[in-house]
Amino acid sequence: MVRIARHRVAFSGRSAEGPATWSQRQMWRLIQLRMPDTAFYNHSLGFELPDGLALDDVLRQIGLLVERHESLRTLFRHRDGELTQHVVGPGELDVAVLLADGAAESDSRELFIAHQRGMCATGFDFAAELPFRPLVGLVDGTPRGLGFCMPHVAGDLPATRLMVAELRTALAAVAAGEPPPTVPDTRQPLEQAAFERSARGRALNDSALRYWRAQLAEFPPTMFPGPALEAARPRFQSGALESRALRLALDVLAARYRVTVSTVALTAVAVVLGAYTGLPRCGMQLIVGNRFVPELRRAVMNVIQEVPISIDLRAGAFGEVARGAWRTAMSAYRHGRYDPDDADAAVAEAGRARGTEVEFGCYFNDVRVPAEPGGGPAAAATAEEVRAAVPRSRYAPTDLQERETAYFVLMDGGGVLGGRGDSVVLELSADSRRIPPPEIENLLRGVERLLVELVGREIPPDGLAAATGVMPPAALTGRG
Repeated sequence: MVRIARHRVAFSGRSAEGPATWSQRQMWRLIQLRMPDTAFYNHSLGFELPDGLALDDVLRQIGLLVERHESLRTLFRHRDGELTQHVVGPGELDVAVLLADGAAESDSRELFIAHQRGMCATGFDFAAELPFRPLVGLVDGTPRGLGFCMPHVAGDLPATRLMVAELRTALAAVAAGEPPPTVPDTRQPLEQAAFERSARGRALNDSALRYWRAQLAEFPPTMFPGPALEAARPRFQSGALESRALRLALDVLAARYRVTVSTVALTAVAVVLGAYTGLPRCGMQLIVGNRFVPELRRAVMNVIQEVPISIDLRAGAFGEVARGAWRTAMSAYRHGRYDPDDADAAVAEAGRARGTEVEFGCYFNDVRVPAEPGGGPAAAATAEEVRAAVPRSRYAPTDLQERETAYFVLMDGGGVLGGRGDSVVLELSADSRRIPPPEIENLLRGVERLLVELVGREIPPDGLAAATGVMPPAALTGRG
């Protein structure tokens, strides 16, 4: 027998209100573009609970989590045309409890996952509903799983990972009969908004805008020149490649060129896009996590923003292109905090200066879980080992469906395709008017082809595009 029960969990805390942060305002805009589908930017995580817990133990830790992090009890409203955040004071939170009596463990787990997905597929009423939906899985009276859903405007993916870590640690201590460890104080969203309006915050914004103007001066007006193709149905489609060969190659090349794995992947994506479009420079938007400063490292809120990066594909061999991309990316990460209204003005200014609107259509987002410190580098794979792993790569359509021309996401293996943990997944959501659906797999495998080939040999600059195996479609080049 399976049913859902509702429990009310009390929490305390101060009530307050003030302007939204830069990141909240930028995410709010993205949500509005999706209206009425406000659920698109919801995300969730979950984990299994240790033995020795009662339901009241779990509910108490959920209440304490909400007390600690104001983002979990914040409502969003418009006042005089400005987005504002309203932190709720003492109150109660609705917690769903999935009761699975007499169900097999595997069945109860599937039921839990299905209910969590359904819970996340429903949009939030941001003006009236707390942006946090917990779910407890109870099997024959024993808590077995804990998950939650929240909208991106309240917390980004690193924030949800922090919340999971806090809850895991606290509940493991309770199960062992010990008091949960103290969680250090961190910056709250209203404090972040106040910082952004301070002299230091405005100086940070001014520096970021100088970076934006420099990048926009070199940014291609569009990454996809030429006539648009006939749209498929649905217009936006996506697919993912899970590849151990790609993971091995990324590690080898990051060490060889003395850059990060993320930079190697970004550079390979840029080279593939250059091969597909025929452009000598790749303009993309980096999704920047903005957790490089101590006060934001453990903040449970949304601090992600998008930052432009222009990569010169004529810089030389792959290593030179990667090192140039690394330098630009490091600058992008340093300038990832800015007022989105001021950035819009800079983009409009650049469009007027060149006589054509700047088009942002390509994105790169690295969402891998950061490696644990102290692990040390793994032994580098040989070219033969990397090539031998290629046949194990697996491609499948997905349902990411970002409404952008080309949105690349790099993530750990074992996630979106449910495969192995010794691989990485590269996912691409594409606008079929620029990238036909059959080309999605070809572009992803082009990244793999290029990097696998580079492990075995250095490729001259004029051979990089050919090594991807990617060519522009005939409709964009006049071929045929």
